[in-house]
Amino acid sequence: MKDFGKVSGQFWISDDVQALSNEAKLMALYLLTTGHGNLIGIFRLPKGYMAADLNWEVPSVERAIAELTTSGFLLASEGCKYICIPQFMEHNPVDNITQIDARLKLLVKLPHTLLNDLPGIVPVIERAVMKASDYKGSKQTEVLIETARKMLGKCLAESRLGG
Repeated sequence: MKDFGKVSGQFWISDDVQALSNEAKLMALYLLTTGHGNLIGIFRLPKGYMAADLNWEVPSVERAIAELTTSGFLLASEGCKYICIPQFMEHNPVDNITQIDARLKLLVKLPHTLLNDLPGIVPVIERAVMKASDYKGSKQTEVLIETARKMLGKCLAESRLGG
């Protein structure tokens, strides 16, 4: 189980969250705090897992995911096997270079097909790489940043060529 993921008290009073149904609010809170999550807010989480964890029927999960996607809180891949919380890294800043390296390792391990299946994650990854570049890291950090940039560039080039 992960032991991170901040949820501000502002969550409940923000205009974006107040506009959501109670089901979508609970799903958003679940996604921010789930043990299935990671340091980047982009992770594999099939609908069946969500339904089991929340003790919901799959149609309820699908409705909440659809509402969160429409609101911009969430990006979900086809079949909702992968999700991305676009603002996750902004709300959970890193404390040290070890966490930066851990985030970069997760980013470069993302399935390359995910960038095509869920193109909305490209700006999320680009922001994470740019922020990591602002830190004075180790040699490993520099290699990971370069690897992430190459991966992004290759995936973007492939998507322009149609795969």
